[in-house]
Amino acid sequence: MNILFLSLSKMADINARGIYKDLIRYIAQNGHFVTVAYPIEKRENENTKISKHGAITLLPIRIGNITKCRNKIEKGISTILLQHHYIKSINTYCSTETFDLVLYATPPITFSSIVKKIKKKHDAKSYLMLKDIFPQNALDIGLLPSWGPWKLLVSWFKHQERELYKVSDFIGGMSPRNVAYLLEKNSYIPKEKVEVCPNSITPIEKEAINRKEHDSQQPLTFLYGGNLGKPQGIPFLIDCLKDNFNKSDRKFIVCGTGTETHLLQSFLE
Repeated sequence: MNILFLSLSKMADINARGIYKDLIRYIAQNGHFVTVAYPIEKRENENTKISKHGAITLLPIRIGNITKCRNKIEKGISTILLQHHYIKSINTYCSTETFDLVLYATPPITFSSIVKKIKKKHDAKSYLMLKDIFPQNALDIGLLPSWGPWKLLVSWFKHQERELYKVSDFIGGMSPRNVAYLLEKNSYIPKEKVEVCPNSITPIEKEAINRKEHDSQQPLTFLYGGNLGKPQGIPFLIDCLKDNFNKSDRKFIVCGTGTETHLLQSFLE
């Protein structure tokens, strides 16, 4: 089977660990071919250059600046043109390919046009790995207002969400409750096309650490790594740090960045 994987994540090092890279390698190891389309932003000053790694083909696509972009106008234009850049590059560099399956995840919710065109051109099937339920998650935590001029933006996001669900032949939710919630809130989705599809990782066998056998003189280390934004509930993380602040038998390491990083910095100061 020939598979097109659409991503907004950096995929240059396909041998690195990650839920998508592990999945791509697993698919390739089982006799399939995977073309991975992923972005390189303007500020990275790189051009589209296709490369092959066994059964995996990497297609970096040059787009405008979206992440870490303070200019909202530039970010907005880059987001609008995103699908255009993907479609153009895929048509240019994969003109001789015939894809059997299009695989993609949320975020983003704005890949519906690309998926439609690929399905129509190649008579391919499509599979959505649902990681975020947007825009509802942003509304629930107050990240996205639903009043005034924001109401139009929310409506546009919801339209994009519906289009993505409709164009997907199969939708994989991360848990049974995730699947139930999706069907409950979107009655137009046929339940037979939704299933559980948990995060995909290549497990590493490690010996269990028995705390009693561990050097009790050394503090136990807790590591948090990832985004530090509103969806991650940084105030709750700070509450955990407060409860353990003066306990010498443990220490915490927080790695990451995001819009709520300043809360941690203020707490530590």
